[in-house]
Amino acid sequence: MATTTRPAWQNAIITLSAVVTTAVILCLLYIGRVVVIPIAMAIFFTYVLAPVVAFLQRRKLGRMPATIMTVAAAVGLFLGTSFLITHQLANLTKTVTANGNIIKAKVASLRSSILGTADSPLTNLMDDLEKMMNPNEEQGTRVVFEPRQSAWTPSMNTILGPATEAFGQAAFSFVLVVFMLLSKTDLGDRLLRLLGEHQMTATTRAMNDASERVSSYLFHQFIINSAFGLIVAIGLYAIGMQYSLLWGFLITLMRYVPYIGTWLGVIPPAIFAFATSPDWSLSIGTVGIVLGLEILVNNFVEPRIYGKSLGVSEVAQLVSAAIWSFLWGPIGLILSSPITTCLLVLGRHAPPFHFLEVLLGNTPPLTPTQSLFQRLATKDQDEAMQTMKLALADRDPETVFDEVFLPALTQLKASRMTGQIDNEEDARIMALTREVLDEVLDEIREKPTGEEEFVERIRVVACPAQDEFDQLSLVVMTSCLKPTYWDVRIHSVKKLVSEMLSDIAEFDPQVILIGSLPPGGVAHGRYLLKRLRQKFPDAQIVMGRWNDPDFNAEEWKAAGCDAITSSLREALKHMNSWKPVLQAEEAVKA
Repeated sequence: MATTTRPAWQNAIITLSAVVTTAVILCLLYIGRVVVIPIAMAIFFTYVLAPVVAFLQRRKLGRMPATIMTVAAAVGLFLGTSFLITHQLANLTKTVTANGNIIKAKVASLRSSILGTADSPLTNLMDDLEKMMNPNEEQGTRVVFEPRQSAWTPSMNTILGPATEAFGQAAFSFVLVVFMLLSKTDLGDRLLRLLGEHQMTATTRAMNDASERVSSYLFHQFIINSAFGLIVAIGLYAIGMQYSLLWGFLITLMRYVPYIGTWLGVIPPAIFAFATSPDWSLSIGTVGIVLGLEILVNNFVEPRIYGKSLGVSEVAQLVSAAIWSFLWGPIGLILSSPITTCLLVLGRHAPPFHFLEVLLGNTPPLTPTQSLFQRLATKDQDEAMQTMKLALADRDPETVFDEVFLPALTQLKASRMTGQIDNEEDARIMALTREVLDEVLDEIREKPTGEEEFVERIRVVACPAQDEFDQLSLVVMTSCLKPTYWDVRIHSVKKLVSEMLSDIAEFDPQVILIGSLPPGGVAHGRYLLKRLRQKFPDAQIVMGRWNDPDFNAEEWKAAGCDAITSSLREALKHMNSWKPVLQAEEAVKA
């Protein structure tokens, strides 16, 4: 199918439009965060609570009662947790104030252990730097007269403003969650009408799959994080840690931050334990409980509960956490993982947003063939070898050569013919490709099995059609022939056709294998085939036009070949089918 190539100016306009659109969306998300954050929180809790509503509906409850019961339970859990956390937070403030002298002594002890005694050079240097940073402390005291005002007025303004805003956002999110749960079907239908009116079946399947996967993932994530925090709270309480419920709640929230959340969440309780306990045992116990449980959950619990991962890459999650925390603060940090998951699912099911899957997914962005071509073109031998090893890990060599190595050679040849690779680079790339191929063949080459070799093996001559790429393809092909049965010679591409024919006549081959890689080489390959057929009318000739599904087999057969194929596996199949006949003929001659 013909493809349309856009002109450069059109690609530039599309790229610029995408950048501008992304920048505008980010600005709107930042400016309108007062409205957008409650909507995002509502969508998050809707996905979390949807499985519970669906479970109650399967128990013969209507949607309205199921929604009311689910929301009531969630509100009760939220209010109870908020009361306990607020109570512990208030007591924590009193404890820190009451233990001020102990905390100061611990900090002073820690400072002396790091900087040394009060007369040490490092301590004096730190004191001098502190004086330089605060020069006004040595200039005496200044008296400033200000108008008299109520002592509680600034405090009330500072507290009531954010509190009123947070309460309004929470109320809006709560109402929105209720209506989203009640109108889930209607909202889905409207979204379906908006996105896929002309492809109803495919869009419905994609929306259902995305909704179920995201909802299941977020629900299980909520359960795991909550259970994690509860177990941490119980463990800290068991070792005598104060305010264990507060620390468990903090770690529950921090586990929504990808990869580093738990490590950050353990810092406050560890510092508190260090500051309020006479030794290090409580701090070590706190860190041990949290990180030990994290290792257990990451390696054994989450893989079983989540099942197949949604496939978000580690780098994408960390970058997403940074972006959303910049836009929305702590709420954005907590919501970054769910938002990234939703964007990835959108990219998988909506073709216009496929770039999101490429940016956020953990699947390789390049196919093995593209990866090998890129490594060879950039002369990265180690990575090229690693690509081949990964391909050989789950596939047999013939398949890897057919589907990875030969297509990569085809791309290299096309790049050389279009001038993207100059002669100097071409020589180095060819040398590197040979080294990679030799190393691969050394690793996969079969060890001697002790089989008795035939007195007369089948004689095979491999002739490259035109260039070194064709010769490399024949090296790959002949490496799959067992030396027990086949006596193989590969002719150099540097020889003229007349010299090649003379050398082949001395060998008297039973099978002649011609290798040709696209693009180009058709005319030269057909000429070589005709000359070989005239010279060796009794030999079996196999024409391998590798990785070229559009070749005209009839033209090649008319030129004199007995078998023509575009894959290495099929060529091997032809040659193995001839093996008994050729062996019998050679035995009769002997």
